[in-house]
Amino acid sequence: MNLISRSFFIVLCLISFQLNAQEASLWEINEGEGPIDFPTSDFGDQKAYEKVNIPPFDGPGWSLAGKVLSTEEPNKGKMVVGFNRTSKIAGGKHKVDCLKKVDFTYFKTQVFIPANMTISEFNIYYDWADDGARVYLFNSDNPNGYFNSDFDLVLGDNTKKNPQNIDFANQAKAGEVNTVIIAQFDNCGKGNSVRGIHIKVNGAEVEPQKTITKPTNTPMAKLIGHWTFEDSLGIDLTGNFSDLEMVGDAHVYDGKLKVGKDAFAQSTSYQGASVKEKTLVAWVRIDDENMRGGSALTLGRVNNNWDFDAIVYAERQPKTWMNGSGYYKRTKDLGNKALETNLGTVVKMAITYAKGSNNQTDIKVYRNGVLIGAYSQGTLLSYDKSNIGVMFGKRHFWKGMPSNPFIDASIDEARIYKGVLTQEQIEGLTAED
Repeated sequence: MNLISRSFFIVLCLISFQLNAQEASLWEINEGEGPIDFPTSDFGDQKAYEKVNIPPFDGPGWSLAGKVLSTEEPNKGKMVVGFNRTSKIAGGKHKVDCLKKVDFTYFKTQVFIPANMTISEFNIYYDWADDGARVYLFNSDNPNGYFNSDFDLVLGDNTKKNPQNIDFANQAKAGEVNTVIIAQFDNCGKGNSVRGIHIKVNGAEVEPQKTITKPTNTPMAKLIGHWTFEDSLGIDLTGNFSDLEMVGDAHVYDGKLKVGKDAFAQSTSYQGASVKEKTLVAWVRIDDENMRGGSALTLGRVNNNWDFDAIVYAERQPKTWMNGSGYYKRTKDLGNKALETNLGTVVKMAITYAKGSNNQTDIKVYRNGVLIGAYSQGTLLSYDKSNIGVMFGKRHFWKGMPSNPFIDASIDEARIYKGVLTQEQIEGLTAED
């Protein structure tokens, strides 16, 4: 490779052996946000990972990773997952951006492990990276991603450039999908590669396949409210709620509901069944992170005590999601696990409400299908069909006005289910075009 035209070469060696039960999806690639400022004096500087911005798992930008001819043993001469392209960072003789910028590329696969399987080994093998690479594991126990920086691959550090074997046996979780993300970065134009990556569970190589089976015996809960905002009226596709009333400057545009300060949408007429256990789901983009305390989706009582449950943004903690409820009866701060790190990007938020023990409500909060909070608190709220309404943008139907009741956001779609969806069912939900 010459110094002016730097090549980018990533090889993910995925050796294909048939598994007994566990499955993995095909590797996908996401180009990330492109080069960003990161001045440093070191190739593969591990401080670069402070700039990691992993794209939403089911968001735009992911595509199947291509294949290239391997020049590495043991797959020399075989087609393996990877790609070869010119770097986005200027380097070479003049080193215009060398050690001044960092460019992340992300790889993703999802490994399903049956619930009855004991995990004794969940190994990710890889050799080295130019300029650096880190592996993350996501599941309900690790919603923000587990990693071990001792196994980062670092160009120029022989102790971190040798073949690595990362064992996630203590972090992997049976009975659900475990998402593996490789964050690879480049910060100069002298070469760029990741080689020799494969996954082994309990001694068996994982064979990537087009789809993975995520069996569940749980029937899908009934959909009782569904808005895709393809019309200016805000019609509920189930027919249970009346057309939305647009308040202030709230409006539908380009298949989205736009809400903001003094701008919200609501329906106070409902013809469906009474509701107790439920699931709220909304695909939402925060447009102004500084407007705090409103809701992407509220299901509440329209009179009497005006109690409610809602997908609330940043009411008590900046940039953080939570379940909103009347007088915080069913609210608990979730901290950094629920911090919104992709402001300006559509995320899929979901909250489930189930009857728990000791007259408590079991609440689970999901972001893009990953569990980010679970707790039991407060009595399960029941809604009589004559006293139920839905609201977007504003937090609740209470006639008084709290100091921060709105969000500035665009809502792509929203759903209400009568019943509790499983994590696998939530993960499988996709917004309608």
